[in-house]
Amino acid sequence: MDSIHAVEKRAALGQRGFTLIEIIAVLVILGILAAVAIPRFYGLQQEAADKVAESARAAAYSALSLGWAASQLGRADAPAGPADACTAITTEGDTITSIACAGATWPASGGTSAITVTYAGGTAATLTGTWTAP
Repeated sequence: MDSIHAVEKRAALGQRGFTLIEIIAVLVILGILAAVAIPRFYGLQQEAADKVAESARAAAYSALSLGWAASQLGRADAPAGPADACTAITTEGDTITSIACAGATWPASGGTSAITVTYAGGTAATLTGTWTAP
């Protein structure tokens, strides 16, 4: 318990505490901000995971195009097919679970290969695409 002298000293120095109404007003404002910000934060995480999956699919398109071109040029280091080309893709982080491409051998010009990206944290568990050989 403060002595009367300590209370008088704080009053003389201009120190005051917050009133109960001011504290309640601050808590209400913080509650409203939390109610608005938290759902947006989770939405941003899902959107980011979806963008990472789209990037992985784009990497698969590039790997397939480069692998197909290397095979057409007869390069010895060319992947045997789309499945091998997608196996060589590396990703960082734990969002992407796997990148799979269909086909053990390269299709002829105009042929296709299905791409499946499996990932976590987004709006869906998989993202698919179809690559067409040039």
